[in-house]
Amino acid sequence: MGLLQWGTGHTAYAFDTKTASGPLGTFSGGFLAGISLFPRTPRFVTAFRSAMLWFGSVVAVVATVQTFTSPGKIFWLFPTSTPIT
Repeated sequence: MGLLQWGTGHTAYAFDTKTASGPLGTFSGGFLAGISLFPRTPRFVTAFRSAMLWFGSVVAVVATVQTFTSPGKIFWLFPTSTPIT
């Protein structure tokens, strides 16, 4: 819908409409790939949900730890423009 609005010129702010359509397209592509590639057996679905839960939990813990141990950098690697105090 965003690309349709941007393409026809019926948008309030073209830049935001265009940039918001990028992640939506990426998520849609990932969703469609997941539906068509992975089996829908209950065992696989349960294992996939469990893996996603653990992965998200680990990322959350690591992000919290890095916030307090490395101010001014993202995941100890990339400097930010303004350091967080």
